[in-house]
Amino acid sequence: MSEEKYKFQECEYLLDKFEDFNKDAPDILAKVLQKRSGINSEEFNELYKLLINMHSNEEKYKGVKAKTKGNILEKIIELITIKTKLFKLFTNVSNNSNEYDIIITPSELATMSYNALPEIIYQPIICECKNYKKPVDVTWIGKFYMLLSISNIKCGIIFSYEGITSGKGAGKDKGQNDSEEWNNAKGLIKKIFLKDGIVIIDISKKELDSIKNGKRLYDIIQSKYADLMFMTNIEKYKIEHISSEKIKEIIEDVNEQVEFYESKKFKK
Repeated sequence: MSEEKYKFQECEYLLDKFEDFNKDAPDILAKVLQKRSGINSEEFNELYKLLINMHSNEEKYKGVKAKTKGNILEKIIELITIKTKLFKLFTNVSNNSNEYDIIITPSELATMSYNALPEIIYQPIICECKNYKKPVDVTWIGKFYMLLSISNIKCGIIFSYEGITSGKGAGKDKGQNDSEEWNNAKGLIKKIFLKDGIVIIDISKKELDSIKNGKRLYDIIQSKYADLMFMTNIEKYKIEHISSEKIKEIIEDVNEQVEFYESKKFKK
């Protein structure tokens, strides 16, 4: 058997095994992808640190052009997408009527791993970079929504430094009550999803920091999508560990109710 034929057969065998894992053990495959789809930490850390420094020490970087600053955010996006081997990335895409900063689509590896990765990533996703000093407001969310709508795209990501305006935290508008959140960028995103099913996800320095600490972009996208579906931060309701005490309380409660019912039945 020639070496070429041997390698061809070996490759076929490995591909079959990969497909078997995708079909029969997607959880294991997901863990392997999680481990092997990492980014170059050194490159990412350098760019992320520079991004933080530019915003925290504006005077020092005053002479840096806005386009150069924007390029840093775009390079970070490249690192957390194509470097993971799970996304294809296209930049400065234009047609007769629109121009897109970045479009990401699932790679061949992601397509083969469809059972192991979140369903939300299996579509074209338009990405916009807004490297502003302030949170992205409703005006930009509205413009992004129009771009997604006329392009017939159902998912978009806004990458920014400060995130979006909302009813809480750093993105809270001056003098705003939490109940007014629906009138800001976060609220508009909810309205758009309820009206048209278009998903707009914001990724800021907070999410980039979690990526620096090992989280994957596709996990963040899925988490944000789940939050939007349930209109809440679903992560805070996640149960990580089963409490032995809680289980004991439930069993005791059931036994007490059974005894109470039996005692009433006996008295009759």
